[in-house]
Amino acid sequence: MLASAADHAEIQDFLEQVFPQYARSEFLSSLDDPFYEPRDRLLLKDRGRVVAHVHLTRRVMELEGVRLPISGVAGLAILPEYRGRGLARELLRAAQRYMLRDRSLLGMLRTSIPRFFRTEGWAVCGRHSQARAGVRLLLAQLASAGVQPCQPGLRIRPWRQMELAGLQRVYDSNAATAAGPLVRTEAYWRWLVSRQAYDQIYVAVGEAESADPRDPTAPAAYSSEGRRGGGPIHGYCILKHHQIVELMALPGRTRVAQALLAHACSEIVEQDFDVVELHAAPDDPLLEHFRRAGGSIYLHEVSQGEVYMMKVLNAPALLRALAPRFVARAAPLRPWKPPEIGFHVDGQKLRLLLTRGGVRVGHNKTGRHYLSVSDTDFTRLLVGHLSLAETIEAGRARCSTRLAQQVGLALLPRLPLWRPPLDELRA
Repeated sequence: MLASAADHAEIQDFLEQVFPQYARSEFLSSLDDPFYEPRDRLLLKDRGRVVAHVHLTRRVMELEGVRLPISGVAGLAILPEYRGRGLARELLRAAQRYMLRDRSLLGMLRTSIPRFFRTEGWAVCGRHSQARAGVRLLLAQLASAGVQPCQPGLRIRPWRQMELAGLQRVYDSNAATAAGPLVRTEAYWRWLVSRQAYDQIYVAVGEAESADPRDPTAPAAYSSEGRRGGGPIHGYCILKHHQIVELMALPGRTRVAQALLAHACSEIVEQDFDVVELHAAPDDPLLEHFRRAGGSIYLHEVSQGEVYMMKVLNAPALLRALAPRFVARAAPLRPWKPPEIGFHVDGQKLRLLLTRGGVRVGHNKTGRHYLSVSDTDFTRLLVGHLSLAETIEAGRARCSTRLAQQVGLALLPRLPLWRPPLDELRA
């Protein structure tokens, strides 16, 4: 059954019983999520008592300029005395049907029990990407590279609440071309910062400038940043203990990102930590500074026993949504003829034809040129967790023809799939 607002008190008691470490404030915070509705919680009840629960969240994921509606799965739990009856599987399947009705293209979750979700067609997708180094060694490396927190025309200071638009502008400019981050509306940003799961936010502020009203990329809040903060925000970093959980600068502002990193390290030294950790996309240039400082780069599917998982909920609709990326990737193949490729995915047949007008998706047929893959690898290929080359090398994909392989290699590259941890950070 779908929950209602009247069930909130009972759901809170249930979650605190199943998850002893579950913070009451975390549940209350979830109710303030700007996309939250009580019906996003699915319940199983026995004689009026909640015995199983799952919470679905509505999000939108950026994938190289394409925005994909997704549903997050969290808080899947069963009372101990009701386990072993298949209730968790039944509830998950009900949640997947609900996600489909909500027109989500992908399901997304984070779990320490991937084996359970694999049996329901979920695939490990996304890697944990972070760097770790001695904080003083990193500061020395940055100094040797000529990086200082203080630079002419740039000031780094604590963020002010009135500057939310500045954070959003910097984040959007990075997320728009990235693979994996979530779309953050103004309301969502307000919810994120109100949770206060971090210690401090620092911003890099430049000299005051005037926004050109003829520039379509100039945000409405640009001039207000200059009036109130002394200049526009060129970048920001968010700290929690010795971790930099998010650091972003406007595209092309490499020195701003480096200055923010140096400033964060100085703050971490002041807090008497010996090491610094940076969470960043696998292709972030800042990772190289950690490598040169003798640090380590961590890029693995598993972190602290947990993995990210995804599931394709509507394959034809997802293929159509990814049309702009497929068309761009297929451009070098156009001298031949409109590229086409089929997919044979655990019994499901799909055919993709790329034309100048976009993409046409056929059902129940693959054509002559097709790939045979499992449903989990199909998910990984579409979101860029794996490349087709890796899947073929591992013996998990079969190409019917050489042309199928050539088109597949062009359409399905590996991407730096990564999501900033701020969206899931707990107080």
